[in-house]
Amino acid sequence: MYKKDFSEGPPLTAPTAGTSGATEDELQVETPEATIDLLCFQLGPEIYAFHMGDVQEIAHPPAITPVPGTPSYVKGLSSLRGKMVPIMDLKVKLTIIEIEKIPDTGKKRSRVTQRAKIIIVRGPKGPIGIMADRIIGVRRVPGAALTPAPPHITGEEARLIEGIIISEKMLMTVLRTEEALGLTITRKAHPEDNQ
Repeated sequence: MYKKDFSEGPPLTAPTAGTSGATEDELQVETPEATIDLLCFQLGPEIYAFHMGDVQEIAHPPAITPVPGTPSYVKGLSSLRGKMVPIMDLKVKLTIIEIEKIPDTGKKRSRVTQRAKIIIVRGPKGPIGIMADRIIGVRRVPGAALTPAPPHITGEEARLIEGIIISEKMLMTVLRTEEALGLTITRKAHPEDNQ
């Protein structure tokens, strides 16, 4: 245990009424640094994250029924405990292309890998499924670690990205959930908010 010897130095005096005996600088209390909880997942070779408050659950890849006339990144509908859930492929929306070598030719081609998990995100009219190659896990990071996207990222991609986090282990792109879905996310109001 840390102990300080007060036997040397000026004598201690009792604080006067209405003061604590400390200077204004000494009264500044260190507040804990704000943190954010993120669900990190992999799309192709890249790592992305959603804010945990936007995530409902993680599910195994379900059977998906294609729906004609939907955007290319909407893969179709799937049943989640009896409710129909739209399933989206953010690789298409973010134009992530995976490359593999064609056997015996050395040439490369793009491919779509088998998805490992579906991230169920809260949407305004119900849950929405996001295809993910791999779930990395939940990370709690300092809010100050989230930096703006680099200036070379522009257009549609810049609109989807809230920022990036660089650590010694990975570079992670944090997505704006509502923009990535192309929808407005509504969060349930707490009863005390309406008072």
